Amino acid sequence: MNSGVSAFPAACCGVSERIRYCSHLIEQNALKKLKDKHLDMIFAHDLLRSGSGFGSDTNAVTIIERSGRGTESPTMPKAVIAASIMTAISALAEKQNS
Repeated sequence: MNSGVSAFPAACCGVSERIRYCSHLIEQNALKKLKDKHLDMIFAHDLLRSGSGFGSDTNAVTIIERSGRGTESPTMPKAVIAASIMTAISALAEKQNS
């Protein structure tokens, strides 16, 4: 790791997909981006999901790790989603730095 760069892992947040995609294709596209961009973690959300996306106070995301393991969140307030994203990034950074 470059000593001039923070210890946080490479992660891409807020992957939005066009609404014509189904959930399965959203995850496939996120996995492709994760591998193509050599990311450690990516966050995807389905704009078709009720209570999710723009114009809503709530959202739901799927956190996908480099291993391909995904964790889907329930629909929650966006502030809670943001906190869960930061927690996931911090946990990954701690794991990589230990």
